[in-house]
Amino acid sequence: MEHEIIDTYKPHYPNFTMSKATGVHTLGAFYRLFVDRYVSATAKHVLYIDTDVVIMVNLQKLWQLVESHPDALFHWGKLMTSGFVVMNVQRMKEILTLAKRSNFTNAAGFGDLDDQPIFQTVNISYPNEVNSLPDGWDMTVTGKIRKTHRPYDKKYPNVGMLHFNGGGRSKEAYFGGEKGTVHPFMNDMNTWGNGRYYATLPWEWARYHAESLVRQGSKGHSIEFFSKSKRGDKAFLST
Repeated sequence: MEHEIIDTYKPHYPNFTMSKATGVHTLGAFYRLFVDRYVSATAKHVLYIDTDVVIMVNLQKLWQLVESHPDALFHWGKLMTSGFVVMNVQRMKEILTLAKRSNFTNAAGFGDLDDQPIFQTVNISYPNEVNSLPDGWDMTVTGKIRKTHRPYDKKYPNVGMLHFNGGGRSKEAYFGGEKGTVHPFMNDMNTWGNGRYYATLPWEWARYHAESLVRQGSKGHSIEFFSKSKRGDKAFLST
């Protein structure tokens, strides 16, 4: 994978090295580009979300939007943030080929040479290959926190997710970290503060919340959670 990433960037950035790509993000960020190698070939679409994304509604609506453009290479918002992106598993092998043919200087607003500029340059160079999701599925703090986007309920009546990607240099948790602090905009329950409900929901209540979404007559799918004590410093979910 490292060789393929280097081959993609080198023609555009001759001094590119993997150390520059992983200076801020880990190599794990690039796994989005190779999702087809790790997901069953029978899968059609995969939703990737950053750990600072809070899902606000049933994802069924998102899948309806995806199925309206089922052959798109990937689906994301106009802000082109790869923290929330639906990928076409059966086509993802094409993304690096398209990126090599693209002009990276046209990629909008990227700084780090991680995987996001690759998604961006493909979007810009081949817009017909990408499905743009509505604003309600592109609610990122860095892109929508300004007052020009308020009132949120009027300008964005159909919100499906909130992406808390505006931490800047501080690694303190938005919802209260070791120091017990809470980010100021998390106190506004008319806007981004609504994310606190889902982020702080007890697991027992969240489990019942999930069970309530199973349709009558459907057997549903079991979910197993592995805590930190069992698997080191990471949390895993399997279905």
